[in-house]
Amino acid sequence: MSRYLLILRLEFSKRNSNTSNYQLASSVRMQSFPSMSDEGCSITTIIRLNELCMKKGSKMSEKEKEKMRLLYELIKGSRRSDRQLAKVLKISQPTITRKRTRLEAEGYIKEYTIVPDVSKMGYEMVAFTFLGFTEAKAELLEKAREWSKKQPNIVFASDGEGLGMNSIIVSVHKNYASFSKLITSLRQDWQPNLKDVQSFILSANRPDLMVKQFSFRYLEKADN
Repeated sequence: MSRYLLILRLEFSKRNSNTSNYQLASSVRMQSFPSMSDEGCSITTIIRLNELCMKKGSKMSEKEKEKMRLLYELIKGSRRSDRQLAKVLKISQPTITRKRTRLEAEGYIKEYTIVPDVSKMGYEMVAFTFLGFTEAKAELLEKAREWSKKQPNIVFASDGEGLGMNSIIVSVHKNYASFSKLITSLRQDWQPNLKDVQSFILSANRPDLMVKQFSFRYLEKADN
């Protein structure tokens, strides 16, 4: 594990933040010592090593802590003014404005939006669709980006690993016909690379079945 960690750190120094875990896994495997098996550097291992790299020197300064406190307050309610946030955090308003601007510039804040009740918008289903592709190539990833842009029902898509699959799509639908149309398009547009499709469907209009509401506000206490 320590040898992999050394190689991974070297890879981090050569690559940018957009490098995927798959690309890192492939590169680390190629540079590994002959005595190490391919299974030893799966994407799961890369994620674990990534966490180790992030933890090293992870003790936050007071300024970093202030920045994260502001971020969590914005997650709780981004409609509040800088003046209101300054009062809550006991920091001057100009400091809040400066820190908010920095959070935006550094990419901590992707956008200001809301989390709607999709059932009130007429959507009945939320689908988590797991995809198994024969191989992961850069050109397929680019094709996936372009393809997903043309599918407005898809709200999130990414590569990953688990359950024998290597990609996931999250989509919302007003009826089963809409969902079925998406799955049909997947099977038609991604042959011969797509080998398996499995979906997990949630009923958006059954709040009685929901165990925990979706929200990022829980993260404030996640690592404390």
